[in-house]
Amino acid sequence: MFRKFGKLSKLAIACAIAAGSFAWSFSDTTHALSKLTMDKALQDDIRYELGLPEKELITEDEISIIHSLSLDDTDDIQSLKGLEHALYLTKIFIMNTHDKLDITALSSIESLQFLYIDSGSLNEEGQYVVEQLKEKGVTVVTKIDLGDISESSSSAPIKIYIDGELAEFGIDPVIVKGSTMVQFRPLFEQFGLEVGWDGETRTVTGTKEKLELKLVIDSKNASVSGQPVALPSAPILMSGNTMVPLRFIGEATGRSVEWDAETRTVSINSTVTSYNFEYLYSNDTKYFGDQKDGVPNGKGRLLYKGTLFYEGDFNNGIVEGNGIMYDVEDTTSYYDGPFLNNRPQGEGKMVYSGGSYYEGSFVDGMREGTGKWFNADGSLRYNGQFKRDALHGHGTYYEAPRNYYIGSFERGYYNGSGKFYTDGKLDYDGEWLNDGRYIGKQYYDGKLGYVGYFYHNEAHDSGTVYSDGSTKYYRGELTNGNITGVGIFYLEDGIRYIGEVYEGNMDGYGFIRHADNTISNAGYWVADEYIGEEPPPVTEDTTIKQLLRNSFYSYVDGYYVNDYNLDSTEAMMFIKLETEEDAELFNGLSKEAKAKLMNHVAQMRWGDVVGVEQCYVYVTYDYEDIYARAAITYEQADADVVVEAFAKGNGKYFK
Repeated sequence: MFRKFGKLSKLAIACAIAAGSFAWSFSDTTHALSKLTMDKALQDDIRYELGLPEKELITEDEISIIHSLSLDDTDDIQSLKGLEHALYLTKIFIMNTHDKLDITALSSIESLQFLYIDSGSLNEEGQYVVEQLKEKGVTVVTKIDLGDISESSSSAPIKIYIDGELAEFGIDPVIVKGSTMVQFRPLFEQFGLEVGWDGETRTVTGTKEKLELKLVIDSKNASVSGQPVALPSAPILMSGNTMVPLRFIGEATGRSVEWDAETRTVSINSTVTSYNFEYLYSNDTKYFGDQKDGVPNGKGRLLYKGTLFYEGDFNNGIVEGNGIMYDVEDTTSYYDGPFLNNRPQGEGKMVYSGGSYYEGSFVDGMREGTGKWFNADGSLRYNGQFKRDALHGHGTYYEAPRNYYIGSFERGYYNGSGKFYTDGKLDYDGEWLNDGRYIGKQYYDGKLGYVGYFYHNEAHDSGTVYSDGSTKYYRGELTNGNITGVGIFYLEDGIRYIGEVYEGNMDGYGFIRHADNTISNAGYWVADEYIGEEPPPVTEDTTIKQLLRNSFYSYVDGYYVNDYNLDSTEAMMFIKLETEEDAELFNGLSKEAKAKLMNHVAQMRWGDVVGVEQCYVYVTYDYEDIYARAAITYEQADADVVVEAFAKGNGKYFK
């Protein structure tokens, strides 16, 4: 998590200011600021942008530090008045507008560089303001300029993924009466089924040893190894191609099938059931037991090449009733409980390789409903809800006996509202996104330490840092756990520093705002010291600081499955430059300065990749244009870092 921030230097500064004894030359142009008035709905959007609690008061301080603002829906906003106090606002996105929206405040934002606006609904005055902004040099992009650059969700082609791989078809899948229909031959072949076609009966078959799927054109009656099945939609002929219902084929082979309406994507994935079907329908599997009319019925056993696969109840040739099904590759792994249509169904027990086990509800062969997942030693790993074999709904997951999460799950991830406890104490309370902390409250030793946004489980983007659980220490931008960007330091006696910050210091352009709202020391700061109204000389060190202040960092840890062929001792870090101008500044640095910048990020972030021996560091503009790369080891000196630079951004990955 992000480091705890000391206040000693800030307290000393505050005391000196209050006493009037600090050796700064205060600006003669101190003045009081006007009282803030702002549309309530606009305040809500600013509150969201800064990661503030719902009832937190928005003051001119908060307006001052907004760097970027997105207004997704302005129906409840009548005016942007108040934004004229936004001293550092460079980008604003106004997605929807109306003819009564007052945007004149935008003309007073001297820092504004970019505006996206749906200008079609603005009145004549609003259109005039937009044109004036263009004349002032603001880059303005309108909805009319962009046009409809994205395909309509209702017309985009349907994509089919089988175990994560995009499936290719001769003609695009289509939806017919709510069912996704696909070309049968490519699908059957990808499932390993031998394709058959009887032109006289217009029957399609897919066969793999004892498994046989049979469908008839224009008929909702199908069969799976002789067992009748009713289809939601009948197979059809389309442009000379036979189209079959995708869900039926996937589920008949034991796979899970999921539809994402937003992306028009179907995901078909192998499951325990599809794995078991390989043995259930194998020619090497033999049945011993009760029969009726020549088919298994009653008590019996299935042996695969002499190894017990299943023992229990059969009904008219299928596994149905109570029984035990073993993993023939590891017979210590098994399911014990009720079956329906060859699949676990009801309250049962699943024991996995290694000894961990699940007790609870099964639906269609998968964990679904309420259940408990235990470690091999009998300690509880998870207690809660499941859906389609994944943790889904509300539950408690124990990463260790005293480290655990309580909250919402989605498809196996911490998703939604939840709390995490470390050593039995509340660590985090808020929203989660795919196992990562998204926006919420961070605690230290039971005291509130931070409220705001997170990235890779570190304070990132915008938030508020607290010094003793309740006293605000800092509010504003953070980058990967460091106070860097634009923000407010809260000093003593109502004194605040407002401006640019870098790695926990007042650094860049900023000013002091006193309790009576007068301003002093407006100018440039370096490492908590006010140096005057003139900026410091431009050096390679100041350029490095500027680039790091604007950059975004991310990493890939080779400990986890990755797309870069990294092993567990390797990692990759990306330093993403914000603008083309930043790319030019980086190109202008000497190789020694580039090495210093890249090594600084690598060593500062090494805690994110514990156990890594070598980290491949890349400087990119858009993750595609690579301007430099270096292979760095832990605690390596700047002078020992070898940088390969690519002025045109045409570098390649090491692996």
